[in-house]
Amino acid sequence: MFGNEVKLIKDSSYGSYTWSGYNSFITDNNVWSNSLLNINILNSAFVQEFENNWLTIISLHDWQVGGGISSNFQNVPKVVFQKEVKENDYNNIYKAKIGLMYISDYGYSCIWEYWENELSNYDSNNIKNNNWLYSGISEWTISPGIWATSGWAFNVNSDGNVEYSSTIQQSLSVRPCFYLNPDVKYFSGSGTESDPIHLKLN
Repeated sequence: MFGNEVKLIKDSSYGSYTWSGYNSFITDNNVWSNSLLNINILNSAFVQEFENNWLTIISLHDWQVGGGISSNFQNVPKVVFQKEVKENDYNNIYKAKIGLMYISDYGYSCIWEYWENELSNYDSNNIKNNNWLYSGISEWTISPGIWATSGWAFNVNSDGNVEYSSTIQQSLSVRPCFYLNPDVKYFSGSGTESDPIHLKLN
């Protein structure tokens, strides 16, 4: 949840892509608004797969894409959320329908008793087996790393840990996500494959 919006994250990978700079000559640019993954894949190819009635209920959302340093973004979920979303030191907002999961999404997706573990140590079987966002694949998050040079971004590796990659031109899996508009209401369903959740508009 973010305010009155509900966030949905794709269960499976949409494919492997580079986090990417904005052209082939600038490979160390980790500004999300310049990213070809953002522009060409998520908010072009992926969003065009939705029917018009779905597009009307997906929020044009303010994504926090300022990024941060590893000591904050590989910390316990509470610290990660504070520095990534709530009180980001490098406040930078990008408005779009589609994004990627936040590191804090991943941190809070395991059961609460593990929330005191740092996200750089999320590779234990107890955490992975109780984390609904753990996929067993290496995948990008939306958050860049902030250092003296700009060619870094955070990802969740296949072992379950949050790490940072200095090669944003490498291909990792992506799972698009989006927020539903506040006027979308629950109609029915438990959320299982045989009994999916149905939504309705006011």
